[in-house]
Amino acid sequence: MGKEAAHILYNKYFGLGNQDVELTLRDGRVLRGKLVGFYKAEDIKGPYITHLHIIEEGQREQLHLESLGEIPGLTVDEHDIASLRFPEDGTTLIFE
Repeated sequence: MGKEAAHILYNKYFGLGNQDVELTLRDGRVLRGKLVGFYKAEDIKGPYITHLHIIEEGQREQLHLESLGEIPGLTVDEHDIASLRFPEDGTTLIFE
């Protein structure tokens, strides 16, 4: 995800009151939940997002229980994401 797209995603996500998202993966799976991690890297063009970490609706209660172990949820490579939808306002970001 390029710098501009990462900026749009970040600003949109943190600008909403309800931060629920729907990630549609290229394999057809749909993940619904909250993003809890943005993994980034940097190259000559600047910083960009490489992975997103999502905690699905049923895993939210585990977030506090797993403080000494692994973080629940799934880390998704940005190349595996087809789209990201914000249900609060219906905005959909298409990943190419």
